[in-house]
Amino acid sequence: MESCQCKTCKNACKSRPGWVNPEQVKILMEYFRVTSIRDLLGENKFAIDWWNGNDADILILAPNIKGNNNIQYPKDPRGECVFFKNDKCEIHTIKPFECASFIHTDSDRALEKRHEKISQLWAKSDILSDFEDEIECESFGLFDQLGLGGFLGY
Repeated sequence: MESCQCKTCKNACKSRPGWVNPEQVKILMEYFRVTSIRDLLGENKFAIDWWNGNDADILILAPNIKGNNNIQYPKDPRGECVFFKNDKCEIHTIKPFECASFIHTDSDRALEKRHEKISQLWAKSDILSDFEDEIECESFGLFDQLGLGGFLGY
């Protein structure tokens, strides 16, 4: 299956990587031939993003942003996905759940709801619990100001 080549999809890849569903972590580890989450983070392929939940911040795995050399997303989380090369997704066959679920006509509200749904799956997971002391969840503020609390998609 080919990666979508339309302008909307390309802009989404250039704006901010989509979030991984916790159920995809095992597939990603097998694909990249690593044995731990830290290995995925160690090569700057993935980073930890977060959702400001009602009770606590929720850590979420996502492809890293080009130029970010940390295991966590920067305060301003906008940037091009590290897997977007030559106008195509290098990991299209195993792309993050949020990327696979992206529909061109999604409203900002639909994108926010998808983001929230993924965050709730991560809230029930302990996959990233070892990183809780390493991650500072302080947002840039742009998305909160827009009332989206997370991802716009483009």
